[in-house]
Amino acid sequence: MTSVFAWPPVRLLAWELSVEAPISVSRSRLTGARYVSGRGRKRRVATAEPTGRGAYQSGSGYVEMLKDLLAGGEHLVRMRCPSSIWMGAALGRNLRNCYVEVRDDGTPVYLSDGVTPVKIPLVGQPGTATLDGIWPAIHVTGLPPHTVVARPHELVRVLDPDGNDQMSRVLTVAISDGEGEATIRLQNAVIADEAPVSIGGTEEIVFEAVELPRAVQPATGGWSYLWSFREVFPDEYPDGWVEADPWS
Repeated sequence: MTSVFAWPPVRLLAWELSVEAPISVSRSRLTGARYVSGRGRKRRVATAEPTGRGAYQSGSGYVEMLKDLLAGGEHLVRMRCPSSIWMGAALGRNLRNCYVEVRDDGTPVYLSDGVTPVKIPLVGQPGTATLDGIWPAIHVTGLPPHTVVARPHELVRVLDPDGNDQMSRVLTVAISDGEGEATIRLQNAVIADEAPVSIGGTEEIVFEAVELPRAVQPATGGWSYLWSFREVFPDEYPDGWVEADPWS
């Protein structure tokens, strides 16, 4: 059975998250009309460049162990993917809010006071689904005033107590007004009525490695590995897959 290994704790020097949607194009000999049709599934693609050094000088060790576990590309990797403007988030330039989910080896942990399960309230600004012209949007309140609160390609997540979150991506820059409110234009519609909203964060995606990189460690200075990834889907693996995290 195919294994899906968690991405190891190595620092990225460069990152790309994009999409590929293969098409077929033909033209009419009589009129020159252009006909376009999809010829494959739309998938995310990613490029990741982890450092060969990292904490405890262990970056290359993590990368080499992951390569060994992937068995030449037979197995897969799960990554927490930031948006394409990831460096701004890494430097703390973007607004961030999220909620905490406690898990034990992948299983949600439920807290109890001895009798009744304790529910931890979701943390996020209240949001209501709306339209911005012809575009789906979400109106969010409780934000810092006069602040850039969302940028294109960032994730907007409508939080659900049962874990059935809705996700969409931001289409254009959103700036809060003097009252701390903003209408964020989205790629696709969400359902929300004063629901907690998280702006930013990461999305977990399962990838296959297009090729396994190699890198030479110099006597001095830094080095890195350049990975290329392509998204895969569970229904493409009829025997299923099993998750594994060797690093935690």
